[in-house]
Amino acid sequence: MLMQISSESVLGGSFLVAVIVAILISVIIYYLTRRSVHNLKSQFNSIPTQFQQINSDLNSLKMSLPRYDEVSDLKRFLGEMSEQQKTFIGSVTSTLDGYKRASAEEIDNIRTDIVKIAQARSLEVAKTHLETNSVSRDEFDGLKERIETILASEEIAERLELLGSLFDSNNIRTLVWQCKLIRLTQNGLAPDAEEDVLTQEGIPLTTGKTFLKRLVDKGIVNAKRVESYYLIPEYTWLTSYAEDPDSLQNSLQNYIKKEQEYQKHVRENVATIEDGLIVIAEQYQVDSGRIDILCRDRNGLDVALELKYPAANNEVIGQILRYKEDQKRMTGNGHMRFVLVAPRISGKLKDLLVSNTIEYKEILY
Repeated sequence: MLMQISSESVLGGSFLVAVIVAILISVIIYYLTRRSVHNLKSQFNSIPTQFQQINSDLNSLKMSLPRYDEVSDLKRFLGEMSEQQKTFIGSVTSTLDGYKRASAEEIDNIRTDIVKIAQARSLEVAKTHLETNSVSRDEFDGLKERIETILASEEIAERLELLGSLFDSNNIRTLVWQCKLIRLTQNGLAPDAEEDVLTQEGIPLTTGKTFLKRLVDKGIVNAKRVESYYLIPEYTWLTSYAEDPDSLQNSLQNYIKKEQEYQKHVRENVATIEDGLIVIAEQYQVDSGRIDILCRDRNGLDVALELKYPAANNEVIGQILRYKEDQKRMTGNGHMRFVLVAPRISGKLKDLLVSNTIEYKEILY
């Protein structure tokens, strides 16, 4: 019985608790719903105010926009400006076309006048030139002779170089007997059989024979088996120089002076041959002669400069090749560069130099 009462009491308490919880939940839901409704009501109350603000903004925008009549006036004004622009452009184009036509006509007139003036001036200049430069037959022959002399200047330069290598210009007594010996070879000379002739002409026998050997070595005279000497026809011009030893000495000394001046000019302007060249020595002695200027290039190689003034001839190739062999034999170095330097070098000689791996440079003076 007591257990039954206790169970009923428990059930009654549980029901009471459930009722209380339900009431509390209902109260909470009520208050939440009421609050939401109040917020929603407030929002609905603010809608008319927002509509009023929008309406006010629309009215302001409407007042700020131009009126229809103003838009029409502006459109009409723009149309008038467009027409005025077209009229102005047409006027400017027409004016420019007029200027172009006038300029073309004026330029054409000026060109015609210039041609007329130039023709008249040309006729005047031609007439004056003919009057000034007309020459007689004698004057023409003289001019022809001078031109031939100029054209032969290279041959004269070669002859002077050969003369300088043959004769001793510092001693007039030696030069005199050398000239006599040259003249004797024109008709043939046998020194051993004609010692009396040599003695009569004042020619020393030993040094005379040495001089004859030099002529043979240079291919100027032929030596017969009986040791007689004949001047080769190609070199008969030597006798014209041998006629006057004094004049020959002056020519040789002047030639040597010019050659020395040219060497000085090249030495002082060695950079014109090649950038970086420096002069090491002058008149550098080798077995077969002297190298005019010995230089060194920027790579450390020796560079031999062989100078010829006023022009170089083909014999210089043999001279340079002998120098090259001498230098190789003396130093064991076959890499020395050789450069021929002269005011003028003929095209044929240039080809020969290139084929023998010899460089060249033309330097005027």
